[in-house]
Amino acid sequence: MEENTEEFNQGIGLLNFKVYEGAISLFQQDLEQNPKNLASCHNIGLAQTYLGIDKQDKYLLQSAIQNLEKAIAIANELNYKDGYPIAKVNLKWAIEELAKLK
Repeated sequence: MEENTEEFNQGIGLLNFKVYEGAISLFQQDLEQNPKNLASCHNIGLAQTYLGIDKQDKYLLQSAIQNLEKAIAIANELNYKDGYPIAKVNLKWAIEELAKLK
């Protein structure tokens, strides 16, 4: 993983303040510069999970699941910390939340 960009750092700030749409946009910008930044993939999935729950939107939750799976895949490719356990926890959570909406 490369050094965090300004967009990534700003995205973390917005995520902490629950400005999910803005955080997603910034993490997506970071991914354009750092396609293997598993933290950005994870944080997009995390923000989408919160939004999906808030809006009761199954499509946001499905997208969250895809991004969390992508973060895990990148982690596995990079042999990163047992496949990025926090992403696995959040993936399980997103799947559970999606199941509530079906």
